[in-house]
Amino acid sequence: MYFIFFEILKKNFYKIFTFSNSAVKFKKIEYYIRKVDIVIIYTMHKLLSFESLKKIFESGKIIYLRPLDMEFASGGCHVNLINDDENECKKFTNGCNKCPQLNKFNFFNLTKKIFYKKKTLIEKYKPRVFVENTYSQKIYNKSNIFINHKVDRIFLGTNLNRQKTFKKDYARKLLNFKKEEKIMLFGTYNLDAKHKGGNLLPLILNNLSKIIKTQTKNDNKNIRLITFGKKRSFNVETKKIKWTHLGLINSDKKLNLLYRSADVLLSPATFCNGPHIVSEAIANNLPVVAFDVGIAQDNIVNKKNGYLVARYDVKLFAESIYKVLFYKKNIDIDKINKNIKKIFNSNYEAEKIIKFSKIDIKRFKNENKNILR
Repeated sequence: MYFIFFEILKKNFYKIFTFSNSAVKFKKIEYYIRKVDIVIIYTMHKLLSFESLKKIFESGKIIYLRPLDMEFASGGCHVNLINDDENECKKFTNGCNKCPQLNKFNFFNLTKKIFYKKKTLIEKYKPRVFVENTYSQKIYNKSNIFINHKVDRIFLGTNLNRQKTFKKDYARKLLNFKKEEKIMLFGTYNLDAKHKGGNLLPLILNNLSKIIKTQTKNDNKNIRLITFGKKRSFNVETKKIKWTHLGLINSDKKLNLLYRSADVLLSPATFCNGPHIVSEAIANNLPVVAFDVGIAQDNIVNKKNGYLVARYDVKLFAESIYKVLFYKKNIDIDKINKNIKKIFNSNYEAEKIIKFSKIDIKRFKNENKNILR
């Protein structure tokens, strides 16, 4: 009951932790778990309580963890960004003792308790863990929960329905975008999410405006930022750059058209394990400018299919955007993306997991052959 008490007391507490208040109760999925050989768990946040997770492990099935954030590596947080400060919390490396996000509500030290509950489950049941990229793999390897546990890397595949080859002029015509504009694209589910970097966009765009102003030969004011996602308090104001917000995109085709219509994708994420939009942009041969975190480390080859920028260097980020918009011929997109798209393909992802599953099912049957008889 004190979990609910905390959620009432602390505003937005539910965004950091989920304590038993889950959308999916174990009874609703128990039938399906009994029928399958392998259970793949992507997340707990707002879906599974810890008790449900424990019951899944106790079911005797082969368990795979496929984390899309750092929740399984920590005492509860999904992003190790401390409140509104741009500081990285590293308590997940040794036990999440006295979580800084809970501050004065730490007298139960819930994060430490949850951390060691997870550690106990991992050490007892030894599930396979498939993280989505190198950035995530480093996080999980640092976590004390997985200190003696192998963490494999299988890249998260892209949606094939979002990477059809539309010509830019055709895509812009359908979306009612002007042919002559230079279009920058930025999107995420929640544009206010601090770890996605939307709060840095105004600074980046102001720097970009200054660069355009000083480059008299290329003083092109016909630049537009297109954003999509939940807007809330997110706002961009700049004199030189136009801005259009599209809201949430629920159509694969429309998202595909956005990638094909744009000139560059902006990914100012600072602590994100993805964002997956970067992989989808690469799949559509759209150049990406991103801070050197998350999935960008694996699928952006600097100065070839985009630019990797040191985290928080908004000036260099703006300079990189300018280079893409006005000197894109220097970026050899098709050649460099050919191999990248192979390993970020959903079929490739499935093949890798199936390969592991065949090994595990065979081993499981051998270990339990007396019971099966």
